[in-house]
Amino acid sequence: VKMGATRFEELKGYFVKNDVVFDNDYKFVVISNQDQFNKYFGIGKTMNNEVTALDFDKFNIAGILVKPSNKAKMIKMTKYTDEGAKQIIGFTVENGDEQTFTSGGLLLFKIPISRTSVDFISESATVNVEVK
Repeated sequence: VKMGATRFEELKGYFVKNDVVFDNDYKFVVISNQDQFNKYFGIGKTMNNEVTALDFDKFNIAGILVKPSNKAKMIKMTKYTDEGAKQIIGFTVENGDEQTFTSGGLLLFKIPISRTSVDFISESATVNVEVK
């Protein structure tokens, strides 16, 4: 898969670890190394899925995490572009059905290593996160 300047590539096969603390309904992360990635995420390998390879030499990883609840949450990307060194991510979160268990939404994706910050834009707010 060739990566263009604003090509979106979602990471598959990962989950948010149970010990991640949420101060709000959402948590936004921008990660530049494996150790930091491992603090937030584990590999959810099943017999049927593929786990997207991480390549921190070429890409940083950005993520939208939704606080776990008993309602299914679907994160929809509405914008993926850049302004110079800033990555612009627009998104909405749709509520799904009630569940008998709690789970959170997760959207993980690669961003070019040249980006130094990310604006996460939802209906209610814009949150800027610097690359760490």
